[in-house]
Parts: sequence; C-alpha cells; structure tokens
Amino acid sequence: MSISIGQITLAFFAYYGLTYIIKYCIFKSMDLKPMPNNHWTQKREFLFIFVPDLLWAVLFKAPIKTRESRSKFVKLNNDANLWFSIVLTLLAIGVTAWSPVTAFQKIIIALSFMRFLSRSFEIFYAFLCDAIQSKISSTSLTKSERIKLALKSYAEIYIYSASAYLVLPWIGIDKAITLSLNVGTLTNVGMAFTEPTHTENLIVFVQVFTTLCLVVLSLASYISRSDEA
Repeated sequence: MSISIGQITLAFFAYYGLTYIIKYCIFKSMDLKPMPNNHWTQKREFLFIFVPDLLWAVLFKAPIKTRESRSKFVKLNNDANLWFSIVLTLLAIGVTAWSPVTAFQKIIIALSFMRFLSRSFEIFYAFLCDAIQSKISSTSLTKSERIKLALKSYAEIYIYSASAYLVLPWIGIDKAITLSLNVGTLTNVGMAFTEPTHTENLIVFVQVFTTLCLVVLSLASYISRSDEA
C-alpha cells in the first residue's frame, strides 16, 4: 500500500491528539490535580517524543501522588488502551472492506500502524520496567492484578497487530488476522515470510519481541512475585 508522507504526517498528529485525549479523560475522571503540564521538563519525557502512548502515560502519571491512585490510573489506562485498539482495528477492517484504496482508508491504516509501533513500545517499556524493578513498586497493584493487566495487553497485541498488517499491499483482512494470531502465538512465524519486505519484517519482529517480553519476562515475574513487591 502506497501511503504518502502527508497522510503519514496527518495520521501521526491525529494519533498524538487521540492518545492525549484518552489519557486526559482518564486523569479527569479520577478528579486528580494538578494537571501534568508542569512535569514536562522534570524527567526524560523528550526521549519518548515519538512514542505518544508512553509519553502521555508518563506525563499524566507523574503528578499522581498516592500508590492507590496510580494503581487506578494504570488499570483504567489498560482498559482504555484495549478498547481503543479494538475500535481502531474494527475501523481499519471496516474501511478496508468497504472503501479500499481511498485516502481515508490509507490514513486509517497509517493510524493503525502508528498505534502498533507506539503501543508496542509502551507495553515493552512499562512491563519490562515493572518486571525488573528492584525497589518497592510505585503502585499498590497486587500480583493477580498485574497478571490481569498483562493478559489484557497480550490480547491487545493480537488485535492491533492485525490492523498493522493491512499496511502490506498483498495482505487482505483474513490473512492479516491469521498472521497476527500465528505470529503472536509464535506457532507459525515463518508464515509471515512468504513475501518478506522490510515493513513486514519490522511488523513481525516488533510483535514477536513485544509478545516475548510480556510472556517471558512479565508474566513469569508476576507469578513468582509476592503481593508486597
């Protein structure tokens, strides 16, 4: 699929805005103060400038003081991310089915690809840091709650990866869904390399890497961890 620089740019800024709105709504729903604007330069946020999901998650989480409130924010954020991925994937599939090769469809697919990269990095970073932390957690999440969060994110990877595969011109809806399931379960990764390209390699390796991080590092760590950690 040929997506222009203009469409990619529009999708990027649209995604930036959408992720901000989601985090803002979660923050406001908890009636938290102050707003995170004054925390912009206090940490390493600029390193995440091209990863909107992680950038806004870090910024909105920073001013939250109590462990209980942080836990609630993390859980609400996890649920919102799952639903956002479901809606965006359904939209991408629907647009591809009914209005293929239109400017709007290309923007939606570009948006889905942005989601794939940004959310994958956020999942990798968040769960990796949580798994290897050596001090008491900044949240009050229990072991079972952490496992539930990881499982939701695991399911989410399948969902948003399916729409990301639609960026490849020779892959239809059915194959995109099948490919996501095969790669995500690590049962038939070779299926993705019948007609390998740099873009396809990127999607496959990002999905595999994120899945392995979530399953091997996070879930294994949570199962062996006490609730006090």
